[in-house]
Amino acid sequence: MNLDSLGYYDNKQFRRLFGIYAKEQRMARGISQRTLSERVKVNPSAIASIENGTRKLRQELLSALVDALSLEDSKIIDISKVTEAQYLHELYGIPDAENAS
Repeated sequence: MNLDSLGYYDNKQFRRLFGIYAKEQRMARGISQRTLSERVKVNPSAIASIENGTRKLRQELLSALVDALSLEDSKIIDISKVTEAQYLHELYGIPDAENAS
């Protein structure tokens, strides 16, 4: 995946949404944080920080996570275009107060 075109992989909103998505995908695949950390060569605590959206993402680390979890490029781009509320609404059905009538 060529993430150069994204250019926003280190803003707070993207980190938060990517963390939610990565955790969801890791768990759906039955992969532990430890196993994922071994695959991308970081500490298990780094995986927890990534999933919580608190760790800055270097392009190399983001690429390694995308590859290790076999994430879809289109999903990565999609999460960069929505607010957290919109994403949580789509993912979990949590009401999006921003767009409520």
